[in-house]
Amino acid sequence: MTVDYKSLRAENVVRYGTDIGRIGGMLLANRYDKRTHFIYELLQNAEDALRRRENWDGSRSVAFELTPTELTITHWGAPFNEPDVRGVCGIDESTKDITSIGRFGIGFKSVYAFAKRPEIHSGDEAFAIENYVWPIEAPARARHPDQTAIVLPLDEEDAEAQTEIIEGLQNLGPRTLLFLRNVKEISWNVRGGASGLYFCDAPVVRGPNVRGFTTKESLLATPRSPSPSRSMTRSQSSGKWSRSLTPRW
Repeated sequence: MTVDYKSLRAENVVRYGTDIGRIGGMLLANRYDKRTHFIYELLQNAEDALRRRENWDGSRSVAFELTPTELTITHWGAPFNEPDVRGVCGIDESTKDITSIGRFGIGFKSVYAFAKRPEIHSGDEAFAIENYVWPIEAPARARHPDQTAIVLPLDEEDAEAQTEIIEGLQNLGPRTLLFLRNVKEISWNVRGGASGLYFCDAPVVRGPNVRGFTTKESLLATPRSPSPSRSMTRSQSSGKWSRSLTPRW
């Protein structure tokens, strides 16, 4: 642990008051059309963390693991530091810069649509967040030292949580990777149920100012059907994409 959670918690009690649990929910109510928007917010957070991890030649994957009691999201981006902890424990106080697309702040708060006490395990940090802004030390989770794990314990009283999250994960696809430069693989798994994998090959130069790559998908525990290999070509000058589909059995 590098951040003094007790001290930061005391700071935030002064900054936001003791009624933040009620006010925070009001601030986030109806912010997104679907509660599962948090999936894309966390993908953006992972994208930014991987961008900040200079000279990283390891995995560039993001994984979602859903069990009956919790959802765990893991990635291999830069580990949390003190500004990150402060950002994720604040309201609209992110540490994002002009090249970031969704780093903490209000965006991360979308996880509270399903979890009241999210946990973050990254680098030397292992903490939970209570009432949106109050950090508290949490027991460490088993993980690779270079990996960041975000754990969302699901609200037991939320009867629709599992169904909605599964639907949100199933709505991911290879096209999601088109909006991410540093994430190269997305996988999801529902314990005892379906799973999915989306990844892209290394970019290939196909002409002046044109780079292309192929995105692929693999869906398990579903009726057998052709899994298309999607070839996406982007013109660096126009920024437009063209696509061709090749069925793969």
